[in-house]
Amino acid sequence: MHCSNTYRGLISAYFDKNNFIKMLIYTPLITTRIEYIMKIMIGKLLLTDYEITDDFNYYSNYRDIKFAYCNESIEGVKFSPASLLFETNIIRQDIVPVKWDDYKLFFPVKDSIFSFDPFAVGFYLITRYEEYHTDNKKDAHGRFDITNAVSFQHGFYRIPLVNILSNEIGKVLKSHFSHYELPKQTFNQIDTYDVDIAFQYKGKGGIRFIGSLAKSIISGNFEKTKKLLLSLLGKNVEDKFDTYELHRQRAIQRNSRPLHFILTAPFGKFDRNISPHSKAFADLIQQLSQFSDVGLHPSYYSSVKPELLKKEKALLENKLGLSITKSRQHYLRFEFPDTFNHLIENGIEEDYSLGWPNEVGFRASISIPFPFFDLTRNIETRLLLHPLTIMDGALDSICSDEKEKNEIINFITNEIKKSGGEMVILRHNSYSNSNSGFISGSTF
Repeated sequence: MHCSNTYRGLISAYFDKNNFIKMLIYTPLITTRIEYIMKIMIGKLLLTDYEITDDFNYYSNYRDIKFAYCNESIEGVKFSPASLLFETNIIRQDIVPVKWDDYKLFFPVKDSIFSFDPFAVGFYLITRYEEYHTDNKKDAHGRFDITNAVSFQHGFYRIPLVNILSNEIGKVLKSHFSHYELPKQTFNQIDTYDVDIAFQYKGKGGIRFIGSLAKSIISGNFEKTKKLLLSLLGKNVEDKFDTYELHRQRAIQRNSRPLHFILTAPFGKFDRNISPHSKAFADLIQQLSQFSDVGLHPSYYSSVKPELLKKEKALLENKLGLSITKSRQHYLRFEFPDTFNHLIENGIEEDYSLGWPNEVGFRASISIPFPFFDLTRNIETRLLLHPLTIMDGALDSICSDEKEKNEIINFITNEIKKSGGEMVILRHNSYSNSNSGFISGSTF
């Protein structure tokens, strides 16, 4: 037995550990940041069981697959570290461009397999380190602007770069240890929906109904007036927001179970769903639960007012009769780390907010779900973050026509198929362009 500190990395329970060869990683100091990034890049992306040690003699005598993460002169596979994973604070990192293949990366190092530190790059991108800075440029809704992102500035925001880096590390290990096997990549599309406004006419509640009715009469919109009155009488009326049967058909066709995130906040400027106390709301969530998982869509201000999150979650759980463990922030508004810590405190286990509100691609430069790491406390949490890849409105806003839209969808799809992982699609039932283009067998 050796007496050094060790960290044993466990791969996903979906894989049989006996099919994988144990890898040993040496570093002179085992930090929580190192433990975390090795878990992601070695354990989850390369699907390899591993152990981290700070015992150099143990490492030297090990005769199987291994590599060192250190500045010492050492034989074999060695990655020289930047300082990031040995730090405990959050500072503005010096992003010095390093050309590698077709990419401009950062954290340059010497005497190493690569001219940069791939683990520091991965950690910086996955943890959204750059989003912790309070002086970042924000958009009109107080969200981190993509122009701040190093992935956007260096042109790889539509690439799952961390997946690619892990695969390149695997290739290096394969070249030194011929019996090491790289994992086969798998692709999984996840269809998700945000229900911001469930129906055009039903379930508005008394005051909103009277307001809508008066507005339609004054404007001379007699068709809307008629539909509002018929809905009040419980009649079925044509409603372009009522696309849920289409969602069910899509789920059957793809043999999948989608996700619907439901807004339950009181009516306001940015929260405009029907009344969560209406019969229409109750009927809808019961209908959705038959073929879809139901999650919470925390309201516009919930990212800064955690007491709202608690109320909205309790309301949805009461109406559904089930515990809610999944969420996505309304308007994709969140703050690192507070929003995600509030989700954890309120029993959320999986979140799907981590995407760009006005672009498509990989906000965390990775295409697999990963645990949220709180940089302020330097700890890995139990909250699983699912990267959001494409949102309907964002896709439309950056494309001039259907041809360009399809080219971008195909490009991102192929990137994930090459690297492996999830492609999380976000549609809105109330956004017409999300529903009019449903073609049998299409990705989007």
